[in-house]
Amino acid sequence: MDTITSKQLYNLITSGKMDITLITSRYFNMVDMVDVIEKENFMTDLEKSTHAGHFDIIEWKCNVNTKGTVILTADLHDSIAGEYIEVLGTVSDGMSIEQFQKELG
Repeated sequence: MDTITSKQLYNLITSGKMDITLITSRYFNMVDMVDVIEKENFMTDLEKSTHAGHFDIIEWKCNVNTKGTVILTADLHDSIAGEYIEVLGTVSDGMSIEQFQKELG
């Protein structure tokens, strides 16, 4: 498992190295509490966080399986609701999983 910043995630998406399939907001210990986040809204917020400099404290945990599925999770440090964001995507066509993992690290 790798950990990347919001800026790294934004660059992976905008450079075409990763395709987004689904973005959700979830809550710990609440299986049926899932909100789908529109990609356009997510990208707008993600771009804003890339300009936050030292205040970009969100870390994305990234898992890539052998079939090229990418799962990223970010804990939003919400101690009351326990909210986190989950991004599901794929490694872009023409890029190997090994090449993608090098981009992460």
